[in-house]
Amino acid sequence: MHLVFGTSGNKTIDQFIFDNYLKWIPYNEFKNIKYLDAGGFSIIYKAVYKDYEVVLKHFGYFNNLDESLNEFLNEWKIINESDKIINIYGFTKHPITSDYMLIMEYANKGSLRGCLTEITNNWEQKLYRLYEIIAGLDKLHKDLGVHYDFHDGNILYVKCECTCRIYISDYFKPYQFAKSYLKKGYICGIIPFMAPEVLRGGPYILASNIYSFSMIMWEFATGILPFNNRAHDFQLALNICKGERPEIIEGTIPQCYIDLMKRCWNNNPLKRPTVSEVLDIIKKWVIPPDSSMKIKDIDKKLKSDIMEFIKAPTGYSNIISESHPQACYTSRILDFTSEELNKILEGSLESFVLKFFKSKQKEKDSEQKFIELEKINEENKMELVDLRQKNSQFERDIQDLRLDLAKQIKKFAEKENTLQTKITYFQNEIYEKKALTSNLTEQLELNKFSIQQIQIQIDQLKKEKSDLQEKLTQTEVNIKELKSQHESLIEQKKQLEIELSQSQVICNQMEQEKIDLHNMMRGFLQDQKFTAKLKAKCAKLKKEITQLEQKLNNEEQIKVQLTQAIQIKEDKINELEQILINIVNKEELSVLEKRSVNESTSGKNTEKIHKEKEETIGLQQEISKTSTSYDASSKGQVLYMSNFDKVIEELKQRFNELESSLTTNSEKGNRIHLDFSMMAEEINLLRNSLDRLELRLKQEENELKNLAAD
Repeated sequence: MHLVFGTSGNKTIDQFIFDNYLKWIPYNEFKNIKYLDAGGFSIIYKAVYKDYEVVLKHFGYFNNLDESLNEFLNEWKIINESDKIINIYGFTKHPITSDYMLIMEYANKGSLRGCLTEITNNWEQKLYRLYEIIAGLDKLHKDLGVHYDFHDGNILYVKCECTCRIYISDYFKPYQFAKSYLKKGYICGIIPFMAPEVLRGGPYILASNIYSFSMIMWEFATGILPFNNRAHDFQLALNICKGERPEIIEGTIPQCYIDLMKRCWNNNPLKRPTVSEVLDIIKKWVIPPDSSMKIKDIDKKLKSDIMEFIKAPTGYSNIISESHPQACYTSRILDFTSEELNKILEGSLESFVLKFFKSKQKEKDSEQKFIELEKINEENKMELVDLRQKNSQFERDIQDLRLDLAKQIKKFAEKENTLQTKITYFQNEIYEKKALTSNLTEQLELNKFSIQQIQIQIDQLKKEKSDLQEKLTQTEVNIKELKSQHESLIEQKKQLEIELSQSQVICNQMEQEKIDLHNMMRGFLQDQKFTAKLKAKCAKLKKEITQLEQKLNNEEQIKVQLTQAIQIKEDKINELEQILINIVNKEELSVLEKRSVNESTSGKNTEKIHKEKEETIGLQQEISKTSTSYDASSKGQVLYMSNFDKVIEELKQRFNELESSLTTNSEKGNRIHLDFSMMAEEINLLRNSLDRLELRLKQEENELKNLAAD
């Protein structure tokens, strides 16, 4: 923005303007001056200068005091031409109050505090905005030093076309300077953004700005202001000095982000990271590694941090959205001193705190009323200035209008005289030439009439030609439409012929289906009679199968009884075998041999010995025969039972198939003619199978009875 150089009339300010390449602009060159906002130590107005929007910032506490102004300007430095710091253009002076005002760049989106909702709800955008803030703070620390009131209200948001930029403002020392005019030990600022060492009366240091930056980090992560649910009073300041910090909801913020934030708000300023260190960490999060770097060469910690941001939930957690009525985010003189705070921290009685609150509450109320009255007074002053400016401008406009009107009247009179002279001259000339031109006029009238007649005829011919052309064009269009309609009709005719032929085919098919349906209905009526008979036979077969199953159950009971009888016989056989084994015992044999030898020697009982041998051999043969018979009977019984089960299952399956066929033919009405011969043959097979089964059952029953008798 190009600003015209001027002089303020104050040598100190003029020298400061010259040294810092600033400009002096008279107050009357600004237009549309409007109240914008007010802080704890300044009032901000918005104005227009040569089609550019600017900010006029008024500091009331050092105006009209040459000594304080000199001290302020001697300590203050300007940073311009930076993409991180808000630009300062120069100074002006209020014509009524004679207060100096600072001319600054206008931030069209206001402070960061009011633009949090406009920042995209993803960590990439949040980290980039934090990177801009910490980069600006790093620039400020390198060029000037510490910022004496670093909070979100002094971070401005500017939107230009498609891009948005963040700037740091109020980096000069008005707050530190204002403290020298207050009672010793008083502190000023915004409590949530003030480091513990500052609250306790210590000087502002670079680490104090890092603490304030940690509160901005928390604000970015949650979307709300720090300690918005608490009264910003002595108790909060005391708790902050004791180590209380804003609440962190685990799982909503990446852990690496939490770790850096906690380091920045450490109670001990010596344990906080430097601005350069924080800038380096956030820069790595925001700016990806060099594309030439291999993935395996990237730091594992950085990989882990980036993955945390990718996996972290977007949006804000909204821990507490409603602010406490006594939460204050405007820089102000606090209603307690650092000495009082230190006294409590060093172990004074709690009763002192209660008395302190009661006394300070009254001071706070009166101070608040004073601030409100001061604001109202300042607004009234500005309204008075505006009215005076409008009045003076109105008077100037009236004077200008009068001068312009007089000039226009004079010019009009001169033009009127000139025109009157010219009219007189032309009238005389007309009278002289009127006689000469009378004949020519008549001739011209005649010629003009002829020309008019010819022109009329030409116009008529042109009109007729135009009408004919329009008719010709319309005729061609009609012909095209008729051709198109003709082709469409031909196509429709072909389509109708195809549809007619298809309809005839469908009609013939329907007629044939009607005949088939009639025949099938006739057959279906016959099938119904046969089906009734067949159902009766099936019921009879089902009853016979049930009887067979009952017989099978009886046979199974008999089988169990036979098994028990066989078991008894097995026990007897085992006893006989044991007896045989005992007889074959060596000792008995030796005794028998001795006795037989003795008896043979004596010639007695020879017949008795032979008889016993024959009985023994017979007993062995009987045991062998019984075992063989028992094994054969058992195998036959098992085979028979297996075959019997198979036959029963086969009968059930055939019966179910027959019943299903009958049901399907009767319920669905599919008009299928049954093959009566096949069904009759199937029924005969079932009957034969049942007869064979009954015969086999009787045979097996007799065999089992005989076996049981044996």
